[in-house]
Amino acid sequence: MEFDLKQLRQIVMIAETGNFARAAESLSISQPALSRSVQSLEHRVGSRLFDRGRGGVTPTPAGAILLGHAHALLKQAAEVEREMTLLLGRGAGHLKLGAGPFPAAISVGSAIARLTREFPDLSVDVQVGDWDVLTRQVLETELDLAIAELPPSEPDDRLRIERLPQHRGRYFCRSSHPLTRTAKLHASDLLAYPMAMTILPTRLQNVGGRKRSAPKRRQDGDRALPWIHVNTFDLAKQIVVESDAIGLAVPDQIAKEVKAGVLAILDIDVAGLHTNYGIITLAGRTLAPAAETFMQILREVEAGIVARTSTRPAGRRSRAGAARPT
Repeated sequence: MEFDLKQLRQIVMIAETGNFARAAESLSISQPALSRSVQSLEHRVGSRLFDRGRGGVTPTPAGAILLGHAHALLKQAAEVEREMTLLLGRGAGHLKLGAGPFPAAISVGSAIARLTREFPDLSVDVQVGDWDVLTRQVLETELDLAIAELPPSEPDDRLRIERLPQHRGRYFCRSSHPLTRTAKLHASDLLAYPMAMTILPTRLQNVGGRKRSAPKRRQDGDRALPWIHVNTFDLAKQIVVESDAIGLAVPDQIAKEVKAGVLAILDIDVAGLHTNYGIITLAGRTLAPAAETFMQILREVEAGIVARTSTRPAGRRSRAGAARPT
C-alpha cells in the first residue's frame, strides 16, 4: 500500500486541530479539497479514519494506527530532505539549537550574533533547558546540537561530545549589598540571603552549604531563606540588582555591571564552582554547514572568554569591604 506524504501531513493536522476547517486553513487549502483528499486515503486504506461529531473529529482505531506511523514517516522524510540538501551543497536554512541556562548566557548568544552576520538568511531556533531534556532532543533529531551541562555518567555512545573550557563561577550581589561591607566573608554569611539562580546541575545544588530542594528555617525563628528559581540568567541578574538576593555567574557575564558599579563580585571562593558544559551532537549525523560554522564561532567565543579571564586583574576591596574593579 502506497502513502502520499501530503495526505499523511493532512491527517496529522486534522488530528492536531480536531477540526477539518482549522486543518484546511493551516494547510492553506480549501475544506472541500481536504475532505476529498481524506476520502481518497480512506478508500485506499479501506476504513474510515475519523469520526465526526459535535465536539470535532476524533481518530478511529484505524486512524490512530495510521497516525502513529505517519509521524515517524514524516520525520524520516524530513531527515532525507535535509541530508539531500546538504549533499547538493545548498546548506540548511534552519538551525535548531539547545542551550543550558549558563552557556546560553555566557557564550551562545554572542556566537549566534556572529553566525547571523555570516548567514543573514539563516533561521535559528534556540531552546533553553536542562541537559537531560536537550540531550534527549538531540537523540531524537529534534535539535541539530545542544550546548549543555555534560552528563554526570559515561556519555551515550550515540552522542558525540566536545568539551568546552571550564569557567570559574563567583557569587555576586548589588554594589550596596550589606555583604560588601563585611570585612572577611565566609560561606555561612551567604545563608542569610536568598539566592536567585537558573537551573543548577546536580553537582552544584548544594553550593554554599544550602540544598536547592530543602531550604531550612533558622532556629531563631527568622524567615526562611529561599532559592528564587528563574529560567534565564538575565532575570536572575535583575532580581539581584534590585534586592538583597545573591547570584552566581562567570565574571565575564557581569563585567559591564561590575565596571559600572552596579554589581559587585563577592570576595569568597567556594570549591567546585565552575562550568562543565560542551557541544552535544548525534554521532554519525552530518551537520549542516551553518551548524559547523556555529560550532567554530562558539569555540572562538569561548577562547575569548578564557583569554579575558586570564588577563583581567583581580578585584580589590574598598575600605568598606566592597569588591571594586581595578
